[in-house]
Amino acid sequence: PFVEASRASGSSRLRTLVRHVLPNCLAPALVAATFAMGSAILLESALSFLGFGAPEPTASWGLLMADGFQDILDPAARLLVLLPGLAIFLAVATFNLVGDGLREALDPRAHGAIDPSGFIASDRKGPLPKAPMPEAPRAGQTSDSMLKVRDLRVRFGNGATAFAAIDGISFDVGPGEALALIGESGSGKSTTALSLLQLLPRGSQTSGSVTLLGEDVLGMDERRLTQMRGKKVAMVFHDPLAALNPVMRAGEQVAEALRFHAKLPRAAARTSAIELLRGMDLPAQAVDLYPHQLSGGMRQRVLIAGALACGPALLVADEPTSALDPVMQRQIVTLLRRLRRERDLALLLATHDVALAAELCDRIAVLYAGRIIEHGKVSDVLARPRHPYTAGLLRSLPPQLGEPRASRLDPVAGSPPLPWARPSGCRFRDRCPRAQPDCEIREPELANLGGTETACFHPLETV
Repeated sequence: PFVEASRASGSSRLRTLVRHVLPNCLAPALVAATFAMGSAILLESALSFLGFGAPEPTASWGLLMADGFQDILDPAARLLVLLPGLAIFLAVATFNLVGDGLREALDPRAHGAIDPSGFIASDRKGPLPKAPMPEAPRAGQTSDSMLKVRDLRVRFGNGATAFAAIDGISFDVGPGEALALIGESGSGKSTTALSLLQLLPRGSQTSGSVTLLGEDVLGMDERRLTQMRGKKVAMVFHDPLAALNPVMRAGEQVAEALRFHAKLPRAAARTSAIELLRGMDLPAQAVDLYPHQLSGGMRQRVLIAGALACGPALLVADEPTSALDPVMQRQIVTLLRRLRRERDLALLLATHDVALAAELCDRIAVLYAGRIIEHGKVSDVLARPRHPYTAGLLRSLPPQLGEPRASRLDPVAGSPPLPWARPSGCRFRDRCPRAQPDCEIREPELANLGGTETACFHPLETV
């Protein structure tokens, strides 16, 4: 995941390999090399002792032990067995100890964690400082042209095993606007988010149209994608511990996009990283800490700081609070709301948390089995859901503090269909209490039902 996060910030493949992959391979490679050298000494000595190794007069501890063993009753000959054996033991132990020492010295995860409670509180006052790089141009962009997604389709596999994870979705995000993609696991939220930055794994096929600030994202080559990621659009991943490189300090990861896009020298990038971390309500000391030395909420703030380092116009957040406890979730929500207000930041939020979407976003798009089945303003969708699936999601939510508690929750019956075994007609019909025979014939399309767009032949009535 931290490799994907590096690519999302705009790093090229070579830079990602050198700065992220190789440092993580170095410590295990050293341990393997020293262990192999010790094993080679043992193997050579054993073969030489048995007469299958190095021929005389080659110097070998195994040959010395074999010579001494022939006259084992002679006290002087016993030293020829004892001393080479001791030398073999010391050599093998030394290689192993050196390997362990190098691993601990080069791998920061072997260091002790630091208690964040001992930090000096952030002294930031006022709005978040701007990164030393202009935001992506927005002149002439209307409210529906920041991000345009039309008939987006994503398929995985080939031939008979191919299946569609996303099957023809369309939506817009305007400047400063926030759209939430909500749904159960497997509905296509994360796949949609990754497809906007072309971060899907090899072998996937993407079609349709994704236009960001007037540019066709799906038609970009790798060079243009690298220039766009982190500068015009950035992404925050759901698991901050996995998305941060474990062998790089927090400040280095925040400054990486600045050094790549803004071409800042190391010292200036570090200064900007400190200011960005302070803007996330983190102390300046966090710049020199490794991810394992930070709490979950602090790691998520580091991710957000790195994503916003170059002032992108659009932030894509994939389950940004799912790995956090309720207190940290509340702090991250407050932070994202402040960032939207201060930076006029557009937000695309992929989440299963309806309450989070209601707090952060202006509009909601409900995904089910790779399709948008309901879309509209937050107030309309949550107060007057027209699709039975949306209503089922709302019924399955636990009550908030102060609300009367029902005897039991009422979750949506059944499970979402597998991507390669979706039913014909309406994809929700097998779980829908309002299903009728016509739901099996064809798939409903989004239609305006007075405030919301709903894909349902038998929508719920409004009160």
